Amino acid sequence: MADRPTIAVQENLLTILCWDDEAGRIVYNLLDPVLFEGDMRLVAQRACDYWREYGHAPQQHTPDLLAKELEDPHNRKANTYRQILASMIEWAPQVNKTYVMQELRKFTFNQRFKQFVVKAAERASTRQDLTAAEVETLWAEFHRAESDRFDVGLRLYDVAHLVKFLKERPGEFSSGVSELDRSGIRPERGTLFKMLGATGVGKTWFLVNCGKANLKLRKKVLHVTLETGAEHTQQRYFQNMFAVPKRYADKIDVRNMVIEKKFIKGIEKDYIKDLPIIAQTPEFAFDSSAITLELEEHIKALAGRCENLIIKEFPMRRLTVQQLEAYLDFLEMTEKFIPDMLILDSTYLMKIDPRNYRIELGRTVEDVRGLCKARNIAGVSTHQIGRKGAEAAVARGTHIAEDWSVMQTADIAVVMSKTDVEEQMGLGRLFVDKSRSEKGKFMVMITQNYDTGQFAIQSHRMSDNYWDVVKKESGDDNADQVEEDE
Repeated sequence: MADRPTIAVQENLLTILCWDDEAGRIVYNLLDPVLFEGDMRLVAQRACDYWREYGHAPQQHTPDLLAKELEDPHNRKANTYRQILASMIEWAPQVNKTYVMQELRKFTFNQRFKQFVVKAAERASTRQDLTAAEVETLWAEFHRAESDRFDVGLRLYDVAHLVKFLKERPGEFSSGVSELDRSGIRPERGTLFKMLGATGVGKTWFLVNCGKANLKLRKKVLHVTLETGAEHTQQRYFQNMFAVPKRYADKIDVRNMVIEKKFIKGIEKDYIKDLPIIAQTPEFAFDSSAITLELEEHIKALAGRCENLIIKEFPMRRLTVQQLEAYLDFLEMTEKFIPDMLILDSTYLMKIDPRNYRIELGRTVEDVRGLCKARNIAGVSTHQIGRKGAEAAVARGTHIAEDWSVMQTADIAVVMSKTDVEEQMGLGRLFVDKSRSEKGKFMVMITQNYDTGQFAIQSHRMSDNYWDVVKKESGDDNADQVEEDE
């Protein structure tokens, strides 16, 4: 008797699937035929095949779907199918569609839960050593399959939900650049933050700097590298965290951006007063004889936050989005590690069909963003700009290499530029080319020092007298004479 409600719901759902063009479409789109039990499963499968081909309910053609079984005199289930068909014809005009559709979610959940229990039991009986981990994976898959399927969505009058979102969103993650953070240009869950720049400009240092900034916020960060290698990336994190050079030096020269306020025609503006050099003495270097002790002591000061970072290297041109998803599942299953942020260096180095490179690259970036959305994590990655962008005074998203759709897919796109003079002075510029939720199209100037792994020591909105100060400090009257591509 306990199974009767389930059987009754199955009969009603099957009737709607076969006889109702409106509600039947919903059942067809949301309900997998394998969830039906017994002889009703074959009827559901044939009905779904009909929907797929013709786009509406089979109705009076429903018996035709089972003609082979009904006409076979040796088929012992023929009478059962006739009873099912007769019941549907009788009850079709009387089914309470509203009630049955409300029961659809409960039925789907219960049937999938039964599948989960059966699979878990099978794993438990065949592989005792992996039972717990595999059951957790199955449970995660079960919840992911059901999480969005029957979500009605957000209603306009749900003000409390919006207020909660507005309170949580601004400060959850950091870009690692203070001026960008102040302007709301920062990673968010379910989005993709792209840093664009020419080869060698420091995009990977930005990723490391971003990772460190979010470790400080006690976020779990997964840094996937397809280029620099896991050990080199680990070293860069230590350099960035502790301002450590690779080789011993008595002092490291760092530019200091001195800002002053001026009133021009009654409007207060910030200007660069000076860019003096400040000599800093590093505590230790990676070629120190006591490097192990130094690093261990510094790690202790992080109070366990190092456990929130995993660096994973994959071979270049070998990683697919599906393999990345499988790796995330593996981390969740074996390490109980669910990242808040995915740093990917980089999407253009993933496995992409060279025969349709631009199209496949765009799809890969879309899939990565979809992964971040589905798993509710913040995505951060990089992309190359072309030769013209590398030569331009201000590189923009229009200089992006290969596929323009990458810019369209990214939620935030920041483009880094620097001239040879700026490179020598430890300066750089970040142009916020795109932001879905904040005002963009502005420039940020930063001071850097890659000898100690520092991507953005200081940051400030671009000053009108920036190039004048750069000329004065560098002694190069042509410091800003770089062709800008329009």
